[in-house]
Amino acid sequence: MSDDNSPKSFDFIINHVFFPPKLPQGSDLTRVRHLTLCRTFVDLAKEFEAHLDGDSRLGWTRVVNMLRLYAKLQSHADLIVEDLEKDFQQLDPGDFLILYIGEQNAGLFIRRMASGDVSVSSFEASFPNAEVIAAEARIACTFPGPAITIPFSVWHDPSFSHELSNFLFHMNRDKLDEAQAHTKKAKSNVTETRDVPDPKYISELLIGILRGIGSPTPIEDVRFVRKRIGDDVLWKNASLPWRRSPVYLVLRVGLQLALSYIGGPGDFQYKTFMAFAQARLLEMAVQNYPELDTDLLYAMRVKVARRIHKLENCAKSDGTPSFVTHAAQYASSAVQQVLENRWNRVQQLQDQSPKWNPDSLNFEADTYLLLKNAKPRILRAAQRSESSSSPSTFMPKHLPRLRYETNFRVLTPAKLQAAFGDDAQDQSHMLLALFSMWVALDKVVVAQMPLLARFSPELTAGLLEPLLLQQRDALDALRDVVHYISSRQNEAQWPDGIFTDNPYPFYEQYFDSSVSLQLLKEEIEHKAKEKRKSRLSLLRERNTHYDALTKQAMPLSHHHKQVEYKKKGKWKVREDTSKCQKCALVNQAKSIPSIEVDEWPLPSDLGDAKRVCFELDCPKPFEYWRAATWLLLYDVGTPSQHHRKAAEKYGELSGSHALPWRSSPVQFTLATATKSFKVSHYHSRPIPATEQDVIVNCGSRWRLYEISQKRWAGNMPFQFSSFKILCTPSISGKYKALQSSLESTTHTSNEVIAAQSDCHSDLSLHEFIAFGSLRSGGRLQWMNIARECVTGALDFRSESVHTLLLQAALQVGNWECEKGGLILDWHRDLGDPLFSQTLLESLENLMLTMSSNWDAVVSLRGVILLACRLMSGNHSSATEDWTCKLLRHARQISMDWMVQMKEKLSSASEENGDALRIRLCEIAATCRATYSGDPAYLPRLLQSSDDISTFIYCASVIYENTPPASKELSPAFRRLLDRDKRLSISIHDRLSSLVMKSNTGIDKAVKLLWPAYHHGKVWSRLPQPNERWIQTSTVHPFHDGVSQQVHVNLVDGQLRVEGKLVGHLPREITRHPLYLRCLGQRILDVIPSNMSRMEYATRNYVAGCEIHFSTHDPDGLIIRTREENSGELSELIPMNAFSRISQTHWYRNMLTGFEYSAQMVLAPHKYLVDPHSPTARMLSSQLESLEYSDEILIMLLGGAVTVDLPRLRLAFHLKGRLLQSKNLPGFCVDRHQSTGTMLGLKNQLVLRPVDSFSTEMRRVLIPHGIVDVQKSSDHVSIKIRTDRSMKQTKYHEYLVDTDLGYLQTNASLTSRLYKVYLHAVTSGRLPDPLTRRTGTEEALLEYSSASCITFLELQSTDTDLLKVIDGLSPTRTFYPKHLRAMQTVVWDSNLPPLSQHSAFPHITNSIREYAQKLALFDPLQTINPADSLSSDESSPLLVRKAEHREALFHGPDLHAVSDLYSRDSFHTLRSIMPALSVSRKSQEIFLSFTHRLLAANAEFPNLYSLFKQWNPIFASSSTTDIDISYSNNWLSPQFGEVYLSMLNVLRKQRTGEIYRCLFTFPAMGYHSPMYMNLIPAFLAFGTSSHFLSPAFSLPKLSSQCSVYDFAYGLAPERENLRQLAYAAAHSMKKASWDANGLFKDEDESEWAFSRRVDKSYEDQRNRLVSQIAQHYISQWPCSTVHAPSNDPIFARLFNMRNLHSSMQTRFANCFQNQTLHSFLSRVQSILVNSSRQTSYPVLGSISPPPDLLSARSSLYFLDKISLRCLLDRTEAPAFLDQKDETGNIAWERGGSVIPDTQELGELLEEFTKSSKPLLRVYGNHLDASRLALRLRTTIPDNPV
Repeated sequence: MSDDNSPKSFDFIINHVFFPPKLPQGSDLTRVRHLTLCRTFVDLAKEFEAHLDGDSRLGWTRVVNMLRLYAKLQSHADLIVEDLEKDFQQLDPGDFLILYIGEQNAGLFIRRMASGDVSVSSFEASFPNAEVIAAEARIACTFPGPAITIPFSVWHDPSFSHELSNFLFHMNRDKLDEAQAHTKKAKSNVTETRDVPDPKYISELLIGILRGIGSPTPIEDVRFVRKRIGDDVLWKNASLPWRRSPVYLVLRVGLQLALSYIGGPGDFQYKTFMAFAQARLLEMAVQNYPELDTDLLYAMRVKVARRIHKLENCAKSDGTPSFVTHAAQYASSAVQQVLENRWNRVQQLQDQSPKWNPDSLNFEADTYLLLKNAKPRILRAAQRSESSSSPSTFMPKHLPRLRYETNFRVLTPAKLQAAFGDDAQDQSHMLLALFSMWVALDKVVVAQMPLLARFSPELTAGLLEPLLLQQRDALDALRDVVHYISSRQNEAQWPDGIFTDNPYPFYEQYFDSSVSLQLLKEEIEHKAKEKRKSRLSLLRERNTHYDALTKQAMPLSHHHKQVEYKKKGKWKVREDTSKCQKCALVNQAKSIPSIEVDEWPLPSDLGDAKRVCFELDCPKPFEYWRAATWLLLYDVGTPSQHHRKAAEKYGELSGSHALPWRSSPVQFTLATATKSFKVSHYHSRPIPATEQDVIVNCGSRWRLYEISQKRWAGNMPFQFSSFKILCTPSISGKYKALQSSLESTTHTSNEVIAAQSDCHSDLSLHEFIAFGSLRSGGRLQWMNIARECVTGALDFRSESVHTLLLQAALQVGNWECEKGGLILDWHRDLGDPLFSQTLLESLENLMLTMSSNWDAVVSLRGVILLACRLMSGNHSSATEDWTCKLLRHARQISMDWMVQMKEKLSSASEENGDALRIRLCEIAATCRATYSGDPAYLPRLLQSSDDISTFIYCASVIYENTPPASKELSPAFRRLLDRDKRLSISIHDRLSSLVMKSNTGIDKAVKLLWPAYHHGKVWSRLPQPNERWIQTSTVHPFHDGVSQQVHVNLVDGQLRVEGKLVGHLPREITRHPLYLRCLGQRILDVIPSNMSRMEYATRNYVAGCEIHFSTHDPDGLIIRTREENSGELSELIPMNAFSRISQTHWYRNMLTGFEYSAQMVLAPHKYLVDPHSPTARMLSSQLESLEYSDEILIMLLGGAVTVDLPRLRLAFHLKGRLLQSKNLPGFCVDRHQSTGTMLGLKNQLVLRPVDSFSTEMRRVLIPHGIVDVQKSSDHVSIKIRTDRSMKQTKYHEYLVDTDLGYLQTNASLTSRLYKVYLHAVTSGRLPDPLTRRTGTEEALLEYSSASCITFLELQSTDTDLLKVIDGLSPTRTFYPKHLRAMQTVVWDSNLPPLSQHSAFPHITNSIREYAQKLALFDPLQTINPADSLSSDESSPLLVRKAEHREALFHGPDLHAVSDLYSRDSFHTLRSIMPALSVSRKSQEIFLSFTHRLLAANAEFPNLYSLFKQWNPIFASSSTTDIDISYSNNWLSPQFGEVYLSMLNVLRKQRTGEIYRCLFTFPAMGYHSPMYMNLIPAFLAFGTSSHFLSPAFSLPKLSSQCSVYDFAYGLAPERENLRQLAYAAAHSMKKASWDANGLFKDEDESEWAFSRRVDKSYEDQRNRLVSQIAQHYISQWPCSTVHAPSNDPIFARLFNMRNLHSSMQTRFANCFQNQTLHSFLSRVQSILVNSSRQTSYPVLGSISPPPDLLSARSSLYFLDKISLRCLLDRTEAPAFLDQKDETGNIAWERGGSVIPDTQELGELLEEFTKSSKPLLRVYGNHLDASRLALRLRTTIPDNPV
């Protein structure tokens, strides 16, 4: 119907007319689209008119004409002055005009009344962003503003029409800074182009002008309409946000206003037309755009239905016009047909089943496997050589140890974690190493940068108190670190450090002392000034070009040609503007490129500028120091829960300024938290622009930024730094409630007794108290340990008790510095010989009680721990001897246990073998722990060959018996292995030295491990980094003297012969996926293999076979078997060698060969069906919706076909023609695979009862996995991906209940949540056949029901489902986040918009809150899955807005899901009242010109004073008159340039001057109020006969002067003339002056003679200067002066040409100024004595629009009954009487009651500080109630 039928233009119409849920997020407003919209409504109005008759049709003709003229105005970017004049002149009584003044955000409604006068009113066309965003529902507003009646005589005057049209033309195109929205950015006031302007230049200025010449339209003659506006502000990576079209709003308001004047209820007529228009647009969408999205069609139909519903509510007695109803019904039916067709296609596709014809299959033939894909792999297996393998050379490859690392930066947290593990002791040693490295680095950096010593080192010695240290060398290192850090801290002058700003931060002090940085700043500023100067020059050039083009185009008229053309068989008309010179000039002016803003590179704050310069050339030593400090205190020392979130930055310093001397940052740089002007939408300004627009400050707000983790690094980043968590192990099980006993020593024994209610049922009360009290007081710990060793209250066999002992014995705790040493306060008892003796006796006795029971290995470890710590803390030789003896005794006990365990293990079953091996490892590690004493005493613990052999032997035992999958081991066992590894590394150097000195010990160890070993060559070390390995050669007597290479790893105990392990398989084999799949966690004893190309063979038979292994093959791990009896060989072929076979298989008879087509016999008479066969393909197609086809096993067993899905634990068998389920007897695969819901889901299997007459419900099985959603043309396609690496996967079973219309499920929360999610993502716009609801409605009702919140615990699977359900809703956030001006919506592009309901997140939050409350009752729960459900990032306000809009598109059942009770927001049109000062001045102008009299109260400024302010003054042009018609140049004119020209034009008193003045002068005074008092003088020139030309003339400027310059004054002054003469005088050396015969006297010095000559010259010059000044001043007054006489004396001393020229210039200017002053005095006198009018009529009063908003606004739906609704509708009750004990009212009149709750608060601290979450919550709630009572201080005067 319009000229532009493109899909994009129609999408524009849909978005702005129908306002669907999903909208663009960038501005789509263009002139062409607005034109299409308006023309479409013109055509719709014509259609509507065709259905009317009689008077109604006559009125609609006026409406159609109004819309046609409105559409015509949209055909040009600017308003056409000539067209506006024509429209104004042709306005007949009863006609209407609507105008949209774009740049002023205003609409005008113009109505020609029956009297002939014209009524004009204005209104706001688009509301401010903040108000639109703040509105939860819609924005209610009354339109228009006050109306002004213009007399017909004025309106019909062509001059008035022209000037009004000219005014509107300029207002439509001019961006007036005073009206624009502004914001502050970097202290620069910038125009906010993303917000809408204030319409005040129309509503206040224009309406004010019209009020001065008209009168307010009587309120009874004005119609007002109330509209509920739907709008939004959407932005996402766009220049401007999306806003609903203001052109469309003006059209709607104008249409409704016009209809209200035509007759009848205008509101009803308007709603009738809008319903018709939307129905016809919906019909056009169906007919012309068949590809339109289903959601969009549905939303449009709902909007049409809503329109019809509203129309019926306000219909007249004769009801809604039938043609409107028919149009709506026809369009809705067409849409319904389209939706049903699409939905039926989806259902048909869902119901389709794969081809099924089992009778056509040959099961027997299909059991022959075609192994073509596996042929290469099998061929390689068959061709492996039987010859002996070539000997392999063993070459270990170890990485260099961290001890050789010198670069601090490579010590990342990940690398440290890998090196030290997570054990508290290991972490302590790591921290001590890091602190020591930091101290060394700090010393180096401070030496190079002494300034750093003035600032705190950030580290404090107290951070080291949690460390667990045992050995003396570690304690000595701790002492050195503590002394250094303490001294640095004491010497620091600035305690805040360098990461936190202080009054004089580090970077400022360094800058002030660095010349290079100061020069850097100067160079940056110098370049910036040069760039700014260039940018201003460019700005002036482009502004000048723009002004020239605009002025050239102003007097021209448009010349457009109507051109007919044919499109789609229809003749259409378009305007040809190609030959319009005015359009060409206007377009050329608009095409002038925007100018980029000039942003100052450095921050305006001097301190910030210094920081930028510092970071641009940051000293490298400081960078490394800063990175090391951050690593230690933040990366390592700050707990993860206190880590900062990723920074939201808008650029880094390194990418902001291209500076060649910028060194690349090490770890830190500066990043900006705000956008630079260059990357924001303020980056350029359109021409014309002002200097203020282009010259801006630095918009970047630089902050210290950590690059690797992308976090802000400033503002106290280390406030949560603590190593307590790292150095405190955790306990579990029955001791978990006593975790706090490990964490501190501040608790008392009484507190432990008071907490006995927390005692676990498996723990005795005595042990609970003993455990909790052991660390009650730091100095009492060792006493308590000694006591418990005797009393036996603690179970030393418990790992938790051992952890407690370790924490108490090793934690550093408090210390005192004495005589350069470090005294550990908590461990003073260790230095007491008596205490040491008592403790050793207790430990000996304890050890004797456990020596016969290897189950007491944990107790023995505790004894060893305490003995080793005692050895480090006591220096008595007697104690040392006793301790060493004790440790050797413990070693012997451990070795005895190992012998017993080995014997027990040899006879153990496979089921018990794994547990016994772990216990054997524990005993071996405990034995090795006896070597972990202080390094100073290591020579006494590790010295003999027996010591060496025991240590290495135990290491080998640990290596051989440790299970391969370490992640499945207990945390305590892993810690034990980590400590043993650390022990091996620490002892390695001494052990290696001893072995190299004597081979006896190592030989004994190898002999124990390999009894056949015979010593050969001397042992030698491998070079670094493999120095842990030692090697030798030996000759075995049974190998005919063949030498064998033997390698031993001194760290982990590996023994290799010829590179092969002796004892157990290497871990690269036991951890291989193929090994784990076949043999699991079994540890096999192996020997070197005697099979070709194999490395290892099992020592014993496994299931009657000998298993051989090899890793040195291109195929990876090779596993072969040799049967015990037949010797038949088999090789394991992995499943990846086959196609569509997911099982690993053995292939036999390798030596005899085989066919590549064979039957696979799985059991007697059980054959595998070839997966490529027709049988497999047909059967798999029935089940591949549940499982991957290559994971489906199809077998033929005794003629019967069975199908197994092993991962799902499902099985089927073919019986008759039905594929029946074994898991669900009586059910088979249904031929109809649709349940009537979850349409689009590909992965589901529907089962039906085998008996067709059964009443059993059908079942649907859906696999559990990752749900992939893909949007298709009509719907969505849902596929579920299961994890192929999982051995078992889950599925969900639902019953299809056709009676109740839903899918039944069991009580599992996971199953319900999974169903919710699938319903949501498969939702269509029409109801599902089964549920009679859409998927979204079914999902939300189920999700919000009690069934989804009645659970006891959230599993991790439930949490994952809650996350994806929560993610169904789009994220709605404010942009920018700190302002509420725009919103950004992140939609899922694969889901339809209406499926992404906004109610999902708040339901998820309800479930999360419920789960967190449940967690309060489970104190043993360490991790609450609900905690990972982070609250939605969306703003609650934006979500509520979305829910209100979505409510219209879903059924009423969902109203109970969300709290949608809200009212509309009310908006009062901005600047709606006309400016009174403008109206008065407009009236004054009009009456002054009409009556030729000035106002009686007119005041005139002193013109001469003003001229001096405006200096210089330009003369009036003698050739052309200045145009005083309104333009934006008159808002702030340069009066010095135009004032006289204005007077010259005004005094001619031309026709039409009144209206030029009427619009120009009030606009000037409104924009610049200081110019308002100039208007009376202008009026006097335009009206008074005294100034009438030619009787009165303006002064003429002499040719000697270009301007009037009052800097010269009104008359020449003698002193000024003297100064001019002095300026023209020659210097004494250059002047040829008469020296009067001056000669030097004999006794006169050169200096005295020179002074006499100078004085003579000066005297002569002064005399001549006085003569010259007298000569010229005597000629005043005159404009031309004569030079002095031709006396040669003047020429010798003065440059007479320059002198006379300067004198002439001054006299000419003074004379011209005197003339102008006389003229101004005469004018001033005339103005004062001019005739005046006694009084002006009083301006008619204007009332604001009536309050149409008092009525309560309704929503799209009926209000639900809710608590909030009831409370809102009910007044709050008054205060109740409160009486004291005497019965008197306790409230004091006008006073306050402030109860004292301090004691209650102290009592509640017992709860709020409790370690129990439930008590903390309870206490916090009580305390909040207490504070609320405390804050309620004022009481009503008259309580009821």
